[in-house]
Amino acid sequence: VQDKPDALLHGECVAIGMVKEAEIARAMGFCTSALVGRLSRCIAAFGLPRDMPVGVSVDATLDKMELDKKNAAGAIKCVLLDGPGSTAKDPYARTVS
Repeated sequence: VQDKPDALLHGECVAIGMVKEAEIARAMGFCTSALVGRLSRCIAAFGLPRDMPVGVSVDATLDKMELDKKNAAGAIKCVLLDGPGSTAKDPYARTVS
């Protein structure tokens, strides 16, 4: 249920998060720029957003992210892409600071 007409749907938030987590994985050396680009183009092909809309509060976004089931002890965890359809393992979700 959306509180505002311009609010993002859950699936749209997931799509944005997938791209952002892939960008984090690239920055940490887990995957290549080519893989991030491939994922981004795939998400765009389905008409889903890849970037946060202008004016969205970072603090509000982080507050929502704290509710994710992967998180523990107040730490936000990310799943890091390391190949097409593959994520870094042990652990599959990592705290990124």
